Amino acid sequence: MKKMGLHLLIFLIGFSQKALAAENFAVELGTGNLATFYQLALQKTWDSDCAQLKNYQLQILWVGSLSEINEKKYRNLSGHEHSLTILGYTPILRWQGTPDHPAYAEVGIGINYMTEKYDNNDRTMSSEFQFGDHIGVGYQFTNHFDLSLNFRHYSDAGIRMPNPAVNFVNIRLSHAF
Repeated sequence: MKKMGLHLLIFLIGFSQKALAAENFAVELGTGNLATFYQLALQKTWDSDCAQLKNYQLQILWVGSLSEINEKKYRNLSGHEHSLTILGYTPILRWQGTPDHPAYAEVGIGINYMTEKYDNNDRTMSSEFQFGDHIGVGYQFTNHFDLSLNFRHYSDAGIRMPNPAVNFVNIRLSHAF
């Protein structure tokens, strides 16, 4: 977590133009492959209702994120812990309910840069560049809070080998400004 403060500053400076226009701030926590996942994110809705069907509408969201993975079995050594930071940008398609139907489902594929290669629990990635796939479901409360559960998959899509990929199951809490 120590490096995360410096990376947060770099992230906010680089993302400042979009950050000023952000509508939501989110915190995400998760686990997978003997690792813990933490994320801070800023979100902006690009198009609030590109398509509508009954009580649901399709939305396009832009999400900039700063994440940290705490590896619990670094270089495949039990008890050897290590952290790495990820800067990410993910467009998300959200099938959002109207205020009377506040549940939603979402999918997204984004680009991510890891400060170093992931190497944990017998999974060593060949590149710092990774795609991040995201699928989730959530509920939007009337007090501007949003709670969701998502599945996140990091992989370089076979650009370099080996490409073992890593998966996380996360819970996310966000708040609209």
